[in-house]
Amino acid sequence: MRGSKYIQLAKYFEDACADEMIMTFNRVKEENGGYLPKSAYTYAAWWANESNKGHHVHTSAWRSSGYKTREINFTNQTVCFENKENTIARRGLNER
Repeated sequence: MRGSKYIQLAKYFEDACADEMIMTFNRVKEENGGYLPKSAYTYAAWWANESNKGHHVHTSAWRSSGYKTREINFTNQTVCFENKENTIARRGLNER
C-alpha cells in the first residue's frame, strides 16, 4: 500500500468482519499506531472515499477492504465505516 503511514490501519480493516463500525477519531489513531494528522479532526475531505489521484492515499486503508466512510461527526469525533459487500463471504470465512 502506498502511504506507509497507514499500513497498520489498513491491516485493521483487512481483519475486520463487521458490516458497520463506528469509531472515534482516537480509536482510528490508536489502530494506526498513534498517528492521525490534524486535518482528520477538522476537514471532512480527509475522510472522503476517493483517492483524489494520489492525494488521499490514506483512504485506501479502508477502501482496499471494502469499507467506505458513511458519516463523520466532528462534534463527537466519530466516523462510521460501512462495508456493503458481504464481508464474511469476501474473506472466505463461510466456506464449508
